Amino acid sequence: MIKYILNIILIFSFENLFAQIIKQDTLKNIIVKDRKIKTSVLKQQIDSVIIQHNQLNALDQVLQLNSTVFVKNYGVGAMSTLSMRGASAAQTSLKWEGLNINNALNGLSDISNIPIALFDKIDIQYASDKNAEIAGSISIENDKPTFQKEEEISYAYHYESLKNHFGNFKLKIANNQSHFDIKTFYKSSKNQFDFYNETKERKDTLTHASSITKGILSNFYYLHNPYNETSVHVWWQEMDRNIPPATFEDYSRKHEFNQSIRTILKHHYYKNKFSSKTILGVF
Repeated sequence: MIKYILNIILIFSFENLFAQIIKQDTLKNIIVKDRKIKTSVLKQQIDSVIIQHNQLNALDQVLQLNSTVFVKNYGVGAMSTLSMRGASAAQTSLKWEGLNINNALNGLSDISNIPIALFDKIDIQYASDKNAEIAGSISIENDKPTFQKEEEISYAYHYESLKNHFGNFKLKIANNQSHFDIKTFYKSSKNQFDFYNETKERKDTLTHASSITKGILSNFYYLHNPYNETSVHVWWQEMDRNIPPATFEDYSRKHEFNQSIRTILKHHYYKNKFSSKTILGVF
């Protein structure tokens, strides 16, 4: 009896294994092909009316009130940096005439030190395919010349009760072959105001928070012929700033002095559907 049972088990096992081998199958290879579609990048241009109304303000104030860019302000008399799409300030580029002007030492830009009075256009680009612009970029530029006879002079001045003075001066001279404009900016801030110091539980007056910022931007365009245009751009700026004490400090002697000069030489050739641009910058 035991012998027959063993034979039945062996036969059943053999037939089951044979059935698995016969029914076994493999999937055929499937090749999926697709083409990468370049996604459009969200862009924003600050309205010219807003720029005109903020001629005595800095770039951080305009972006904070008129864009989705997050501005990190470190207090009165301190620097302001950018944060776009949750990225760091070093991953956001500040461009002037197409070139990145972020500080070469730390990769940042103090936008509280960029006066609006020197520029005519502000463009914001959220995201980019460049490694240095993971978060995006902000471009500050001037209007392109029309090469028409034109002469213009303008001046603005502003005073605040915190003993802050702002002023700028603009001059433009142009004809059918050349265009020259110069813009100057001066800002003197005392930033003196009273506040309640929670650490010391008393009323204090902010001290050592004064700053002086001044700058000159000059643009010269020359039209050789209808197809060739050469331009020179020079931007000099100086900032002398005291850093006020923290709430737990009795006094502060912290001081910051920055001076920069940026020069750009551009040549643009355009005819029919062909266009080439050469840019040389020295910062």
